Amino acid sequence: MPPAALIGSLAVLGDHLPQLLRQLGGWIEAEGKAGRLLVGGEPMGNTATGLTAAASLNDAGVVAAGLGLLLHDVQNALSIVTAPETEGLAPTRGELGGT
Repeated sequence: MPPAALIGSLAVLGDHLPQLLRQLGGWIEAEGKAGRLLVGGEPMGNTATGLTAAASLNDAGVVAAGLGLLLHDVQNALSIVTAPETEGLAPTRGELGGT
């Protein structure tokens, strides 16, 4: 697989992470307020634990958005990188995942 294709796949993942993290933060906040999550055996409610978790997930979403953009930049930079033709040659140790 060309490097740009691999990085492109990671960039797509990076594009979707912000939404996933925001939704997870919202879910934790809503479930906590509804009393369906417990902290130390007590309903989480609007405790610092729940609010901190939700806020941290939102912050992680912002960071993930930046990661996605950077990975797209890397993909663009690597789009001109190719590998030599190796048809019929045995894979190198590095290609097999070894060192």
